[in-house]
Amino acid sequence: MIFITTVLLCSCSKPSSVAGNVVSWATQVSFASNVETIVNDINGIEKQYASKDIGSLPTLCTVLGQDAQNFYTNALPSPSTQINQVLSKGLEMTYKGSFACYKDGVNKKISDLSKDVLLLKNSLKYFSTAQELVASYQAKLG
Repeated sequence: MIFITTVLLCSCSKPSSVAGNVVSWATQVSFASNVETIVNDINGIEKQYASKDIGSLPTLCTVLGQDAQNFYTNALPSPSTQINQVLSKGLEMTYKGSFACYKDGVNKKISDLSKDVLLLKNSLKYFSTAQELVASYQAKLG
């Protein structure tokens, strides 16, 4: 009987400790601010590409790559395997897209740039998912 009670107590307290760890982690790594930076960088690249003025794209793409690398280095691993998977995928896509964007911007390869911008836009869904996951842990704490 003691074993069953212990197992029940442990399983009941575990979600709140994971939630607390995720919320604490999100604060410590400035999760919301870092996501906002990545989203703003990608939106800036998309806007610049749409304007057909691609001269500054290599610089914008370099900044995005640095921001993605810094976010990856400072934020991972998180206390949640699911957040790790989603955030890693988003940051990996963003970093690859930023590198391709830089290279294609320098070489003025317009058709390839459109693919790079699309890749960057598609990476945004991973950041949205990561935000939703963090919010779900915050909700568990009340």
